[in-house]
Amino acid sequence: MYRYRSASFYIRIIIAILLSASILGVLIVPMFYGGASPAQRIRRVINGDNAATALLDASAVAMGCKNGIFDFEKNGIPGVLTYDIDLKNNRMECYWVLQDSSNPQAKYILMKDGIRYSFSMDADGWQYDGKNTEYTNFKRLFSGIGSVLADREVDVTALEHDLNGLTGLDLSTYFEFAAVPTVMRSIVKAFDEDNFQSAIGYSFQRDGLDLTYSFNPANSKAFADRFNALLQPAYTSKTQTIVNLAGLAGGIADMMGYDLYSLLFNTELSFSIDAISGKLTFLHITTDHDDYRFTSRKYCGCKINIDSPSLEALIILNTEN
Repeated sequence: MYRYRSASFYIRIIIAILLSASILGVLIVPMFYGGASPAQRIRRVINGDNAATALLDASAVAMGCKNGIFDFEKNGIPGVLTYDIDLKNNRMECYWVLQDSSNPQAKYILMKDGIRYSFSMDADGWQYDGKNTEYTNFKRLFSGIGSVLADREVDVTALEHDLNGLTGLDLSTYFEFAAVPTVMRSIVKAFDEDNFQSAIGYSFQRDGLDLTYSFNPANSKAFADRFNALLQPAYTSKTQTIVNLAGLAGGIADMMGYDLYSLLFNTELSFSIDAISGKLTFLHITTDHDDYRFTSRKYCGCKINIDSPSLEALIILNTEN
């Protein structure tokens, strides 16, 4: 049931991850999240510990740094990505550009005052792609999910509201939010299970203080079945009916409006973090059609430099001050 998507679709997914917006919020972590304990960090250096927690900690560091810049390649073409987060003013920016003279591409996303503005550039220049209402309090969202993962009390009503704004969906149609915190914790804990690791093709390597985690799903059906079992406690009756009739693949496609199933279960992923700082140093994502590599250049003190009068004019014209 796989349907082809353009490269920009996958770029948006990657940007979402780097901005701590991930599938069902599982990979979203606030800077307030406590991170790994000393004992966990020792285990991490020895055997990797929990891969999901390692990525969560790396996300927390990225959020805590508030901004950063990455060198990245798309199918071998070099580019640069910069993000900037202002939790005090509930504002996020992300800007990426590919250095390809024959096929120029770039994207700028601004999220402020509950509205997401999108701009893109191709051979015809910059254009305004429109806006979507978000109504997400990012600081509250990051703090709430951090509380979930740290097994602390969380306001599930606020969590539902913020995730709805982030995804643009009424998630209560598909999930019973009273059970969502338990499900999120269960997904993270599943990364310690041998059968789950086998299904997702998990491996870990250590090179000095550089820790690398890799996922290459060897048995996508086993992975999907286990993932479905983890999600089921939070299903509404509508979701259960959809999954029963269409299977997990069809159910996710119905909910999200695109083939998230393929992205989840047919994508190879690897990432590296620094064992001491916990910073994400490298991210590699391979889909059926594209190959993306991100290498961190710098965290903190990175400002987005929009070197384009035409884009700046579009931003002024189309955003609400």
